[in-house]
Order: sequence, then C-alpha cells, then structure tokens
Amino acid sequence: MAKVKIQGHASGTGVLTVTAPNTSTDRTITLPDDTGTLISSTHTGDLTLDVSGDIILDADGGDIFLKDGGTQFGTLRQENGDLTIGTGDTGIRFHDGDNSIYTVNATTGAKLDGAVDLGEAAGRYKDLYLSGGLKVGGTGASNTLDDYEEGTWSPSFGADNQGFTIGSTAASIGKYIKIGSLVYFQMYLNITGSTPTSQGYRISGLPFTSNTSTYAFFSIGGTYSGTNADAIHDKAQWRLDQNGTTFRFYIASENANKDGNQAWGGSNTEYAFHVSGTYMITI
Repeated sequence: MAKVKIQGHASGTGVLTVTAPNTSTDRTITLPDDTGTLISSTHTGDLTLDVSGDIILDADGGDIFLKDGGTQFGTLRQENGDLTIGTGDTGIRFHDGDNSIYTVNATTGAKLDGAVDLGEAAGRYKDLYLSGGLKVGGTGASNTLDDYEEGTWSPSFGADNQGFTIGSTAASIGKYIKIGSLVYFQMYLNITGSTPTSQGYRISGLPFTSNTSTYAFFSIGGTYSGTNADAIHDKAQWRLDQNGTTFRFYIASENANKDGNQAWGGSNTEYAFHVSGTYMITI
C-alpha cells in the first residue's frame, strides 16, 4: 500500500492545517499517479496548475464560475453539449450543431436577438472577412448584401470607332463601384484628330453587363467639342443597351439613337466626354 506523507519545510514557521468536514460521510482526495507538480503556490500568491496532460474542469451538470474576491465576473456553462461563456446577461454560445456562434444571456443561456453590439465607438474592429452575405435590417434574401467591388474600366468607341473616325485617344479613364446588383460609374474620354461619321454614336466598355430587362439613362452633361456642339445635345441622353456594356446617344422624343454627324454640328479635332450614372446588373 502506498504511503501518505505530510512534511513541513525546514525553514518555514507557518502551520499547515488539514481540517475534516463536519459530516458523517467519508470524503476522499485522490491524487493522480504522476510525478509532475499538481498544485504550486508561489510567494506572490499565484496558484499554478502544471500537469503533463490535460486539465479537466468537470462540474457534472453545474456551471463554472469565475470570481475575484468572492465577486463573480464570468461564467462557463454548457447548453446541450455546447460551450457558453460570458458575463451577466452578455455571452456567446458555440453551437457545433449548425456551425454557428451567436449571442446569449450568459446567466440563463437564452438567445439574444438584436441586443448585443459588436465593438463600440472607441473599440472598433479592423477588417471583416466574409465568404458569404451580410444581412442588414432583416434575415431574408432581400436584406443580404453579398457583393461589393471597386475598380477601373476603359471607355472607348469600340473596335469599329462608332460615331467617329478617331485620330488618337488622349485619355480614357473609367472608375466604378458595384454594391450588390447596383453599379455606379464615372468616365472621361478624350479623342483628338477625330471627325464625326454617320455611324451610330456609342461608347463601350462598361465593366458589367446590364440587366436584360431594363434600359438605363444618363445625362449628356460634360460633353465638349469647342464651339461645335449641335443643339441636339439639349434634349439628348445616353441610353444603356439591355444586356450590354454599351450606351448610345439617344433622343427620347424621337425614340431614336443618333449617329456622330447628327450629334455634332460643324467640325473639330478634339472631343471630350464626361459621363456618370448608375445601372442594374443581374447577379
């Protein structure tokens, strides 16, 4: 049979007291069969658990309370096999049944819906990485933001120089922001040594194909050709093709697209175009 030895430190003057509980039921303390340190108390008052294996906290159906000076500041509890951790009425549950983490009351385990903030004004998170959608103001598909993108594109008159015989392109700048199915774009296109033609007048190269069921319209504003702009510009629009990446010079009152000669009066060698607008795409 193994022996039990209680030995005082040769240099110590304190007294180690082991007191039996006031009960008629036997109590047993079982030490593991291990040569490692089970409990070590340093001179600063720290308590160290240092073992070569796992440390197991088993409340056998109860909760585990974290306290400081007798005052509770945290709780570990299990809910149907899941870990819940938190303080007071604010906690999180790790639910492996549906691979989710959600907010709960740390004391009762009840779910909290729309009651807990993530971060605060002076305690913000940095980047958020999502592979799925962000649901805002609701839980349905119509409340889901699942795409955001910023980038550049290159406006042009297309491979066939629609509406102009182009000498050279001095500038072609396009930028866009896509939020879900809505695209906002800006563009600047400047051509020199060029003349209008009788071809249909259009600009191509939008970054995303438009929705198949609708047209989109943008104002003409910001178009320059010296003094040779025809009065037709006062009633014209750009019309984005259905299911396309091209918008055309369009007169709504005539329900007609116009060619380069119709859009410009006289002749000039430099033409500049500033266009911005929004349109819908299918996602």
